[in-house]
Amino acid sequence: IHYERIEMIVNKKTKIKGMGSFFVEFKGGSQVEEVGERGLSHLAEHLVCKGWDHLFPEFTSLNINFNAYTAQDKVLFYWSGLDDEITKLLERKEGLKILTRKPTREEFDIEKKIVLQEYDDCFSDTDAVYYNFSRKYFNNYQPIGFRKDIEDITYEEMLEFIEDRFTKPTNILRIGSSKNKFTEEVTFLKNKRKSNIKYQVNNDPSIIEYNSTTDNPRIADWIRLEMDTRMISLVCKLWTNGLESPLKKEIREKRGLVYRLSMSGWRQGNEEQVIFDSSTKNEEEVRKVFADIISRPEEYITPERYQNIMSCLTNSDKKNDFMNYQNYDCYMDKENYLTLDYLDKLDYDFVLSQAKIISDKFVNEIRYASAGKELVI
Repeated sequence: IHYERIEMIVNKKTKIKGMGSFFVEFKGGSQVEEVGERGLSHLAEHLVCKGWDHLFPEFTSLNINFNAYTAQDKVLFYWSGLDDEITKLLERKEGLKILTRKPTREEFDIEKKIVLQEYDDCFSDTDAVYYNFSRKYFNNYQPIGFRKDIEDITYEEMLEFIEDRFTKPTNILRIGSSKNKFTEEVTFLKNKRKSNIKYQVNNDPSIIEYNSTTDNPRIADWIRLEMDTRMISLVCKLWTNGLESPLKKEIREKRGLVYRLSMSGWRQGNEEQVIFDSSTKNEEEVRKVFADIISRPEEYITPERYQNIMSCLTNSDKKNDFMNYQNYDCYMDKENYLTLDYLDKLDYDFVLSQAKIISDKFVNEIRYASAGKELVI
């Protein structure tokens, strides 16, 4: 898969009068990081944010929400609040230059320490089961990266990395009133980088990190799957959305085996995983009940259940549309979004057939993973 940097400025009208937002996306993310770079997009995100430290008092005064995150496929910076105040922010003399200010050596040293502390937090928690099986099976070090790469990067090398990937954006999205469109001339970076994530088992023990000894294990049992991301999301909602959902009703409500559980898709490069996730001391019994319930989709994913979830998703889409100034993905990531256009093309029999494929995979090809007193992947 190649991720092209496309010249794109999108202006959308806010559905809530007076509210607005502004998003700047740098395509790439952790999936295009090479050995020696793993975790640097995330560190760069922290350093780029230093460009508006001096605006924090103003943001607080104006109640402007601002943040950023690094994902596998992008780094996204965003601001939201009163539309006129967002406009004033963008009209400042410095404008988008707040995103291109060169961090100081002192800022680099401090943020590196912060990122490494975040790294330690990740691997001292049961979430580490995800970080480790994605490393072992998919060469995916995720945004958190690899400790040695972060520790070894120098200030000068980091500046080169930022210059290469974070001085010119991929996409800009402005959501506001008709009068507050974003029209500034922007230079976009055209580039192609290939995703490094693919299924390939790595049995090198040095890539595995886990520092927790909790006696409440995290289950993250999974399957590999070739299926549309949106269909996986829909099937997972049929199984686990709401306390009345089949898996929550049978495992939690009837038996009291867990407090929380979920089933979700996770894209790893060009293929999907579906993961059954829970935290429980009743590990063996939870897996036994899950195996029994998931093997009977015709019994549990009924026409009534299907209609209930489709209605839920329809209303969710309407809600997201109404709150559109907060939602980047509904405009810029439609191919992975459960839109009404997509849902309207589906019918019960087809969705059930896809649910059966997922169930068969869980029955016959499940891979067990957990993090408790020890890590099992």
